[in-house]
Amino acid sequence: QVPIVEAPISEISEEEIRFNEIVEKIIVCESSGLNTAYNPKDTDGKEKFGVLQFDIDTFKDFNKRYNLFPDLMDVEITNLLYDREASTIMAKAMIQDGHGKRWGCWYKI
Repeated sequence: QVPIVEAPISEISEEEIRFNEIVEKIIVCESSGLNTAYNPKDTDGKEKFGVLQFDIDTFKDFNKRYNLFPDLMDVEITNLLYDREASTIMAKAMIQDGHGKRWGCWYKI
């Protein structure tokens, strides 16, 4: 699992709280919050995994871009897709970089 460093509540800005709420809304919309959510064929024809319904190629491509999991081997990717914290870390980086529209639920929240 990926270690998450949490700031004391008093140090979390309103903007960060709002950002976390947006990510949580996407999670609920995409997977009903189920870590084990699986879609064998999404609208783009690809398999999707976990709370944020990542496909393997997207997770790999953005991991290369952001280097969030530098030692990630291909055989480990599916495990991270089902890991709520790892998927959330990746999604937050993508959203901050303007890629929120990659989730169909972006338009529903």
